[in-house]
Amino acid sequence: MRVLRLMLASAVLMMSASAIAAADGSVYEEEIQRLLAWLPDDTESLIVLRDPDCHVVTEGGFATEMPCASEGALSAIRGGKFRKRLSDCETVVALQAAGGFREPTVVRGRTQYAGCQLVLFKEDIADTAKALIKDMAAVSDGVLEIAGRRVLRFDEEWHRQKWTFLVSFPTPHVLIVATDEHYLRELLVRIDDSADATFVTNERLKAELPLDASFWVLRQYKAKLRNEPGGSQGFLYRATDWSDVDVIFVADDDTPPKAVAAMWTLPAPLETVPDVRHTGMGVFKVEYSFDERANYDVFWMLLLHHLGHQADL
Repeated sequence: MRVLRLMLASAVLMMSASAIAAADGSVYEEEIQRLLAWLPDDTESLIVLRDPDCHVVTEGGFATEMPCASEGALSAIRGGKFRKRLSDCETVVALQAAGGFREPTVVRGRTQYAGCQLVLFKEDIADTAKALIKDMAAVSDGVLEIAGRRVLRFDEEWHRQKWTFLVSFPTPHVLIVATDEHYLRELLVRIDDSADATFVTNERLKAELPLDASFWVLRQYKAKLRNEPGGSQGFLYRATDWSDVDVIFVADDDTPPKAVAAMWTLPAPLETVPDVRHTGMGVFKVEYSFDERANYDVFWMLLLHHLGHQADL
């Protein structure tokens, strides 16, 4: 039965990934919904990039802060030895999902988390993946079986901290690099079970999900790591243009706009205070206008902080 479910999951992805390039937005949105359905319920933050291109995502520090195209997903493993092996495989969408954030063990280190980077490829890459897995297995720290899949384990020193990376190709179109065995196990089980998306429990955030966007991020507060304003529930950011930025922030309806503005004030030396409008039902619109790209890059660092990935600014 598990084999049958795996065959069905693979078949669905083979049909949908091949169709996306020529399909309208609704088909792409259905595929994103399918990937979101795989994510475990303890997922707290999400970064989604459609049609990733390694040369594009390096702008604004994106590739170095959240490497989610195929090169980025493999860049932390064995000094990036394997990161170029999938460069010629066209990518449809890539995402990073994270939860269970833990304070870094070093000063100004990255926040550690349980999560994954997931890359969906346009074409079947089974032969390429088979050769890559063979070479990676030879230098891995162990070969595991998790939820019926072969998984390679790598223990790495990354950004001055110890990380474990778990590499799996659960279908001929998908690469997963996870940081936690329990998280990966649940994700793989959900692939087999064709579960519905359940990790976004906040109805106001769910209603605002920009599934058709090229680049968007989500944070839903489940276990708070820092002191957000009381009543904070989460936020969404859809990237369109660096000069005009809008963040949808969701909190209790009686949250003071000043508290929201304080949370989203850019760090020194800019200390830019955004415009905050309460649009009703606990939804706030946080707005910036930037004259210089460098100011947007500071906003991006603040965004990573609120997403849970950057402990200190």
